[in-house]
Amino acid sequence: RDEMISLGLNEVLTYSLNDDTDSVPAAFNIYITPTSIDGLNISALKWEVTGTNNGEVVYTNNGDFITAVKDTAITIVDKYELKSTDTTFNIYIWLDASLINTSINNVNFTANITADTVQITGNY
Repeated sequence: RDEMISLGLNEVLTYSLNDDTDSVPAAFNIYITPTSIDGLNISALKWEVTGTNNGEVVYTNNGDFITAVKDTAITIVDKYELKSTDTTFNIYIWLDASLINTSINNVNFTANITADTVQITGNY
């Protein structure tokens, strides 16, 4: 698995709240939105995200693209409460060769990775 991840795509995002005492609590979300997926919405196309803060893993999530639909966002980080220190999110996308059982020649995968925040006001 680690070797397959290292051969795939890796994107790194780092976020934090301002360390200003007037900052309001915020929940953070990251999305992958496939813009070209035909032929690759299969279980072998995987994604994984790991968030670290001060060297400690504080968030993990993973999945595949089997139900992915073009131009429809997949939430990979859901309502992570931002801290005043940087949290770094490593996002990996790769093909798991052990799960490929059909031809995937001449197919393309492209996607946008986006993020947003929502102010926390009570329960969210």
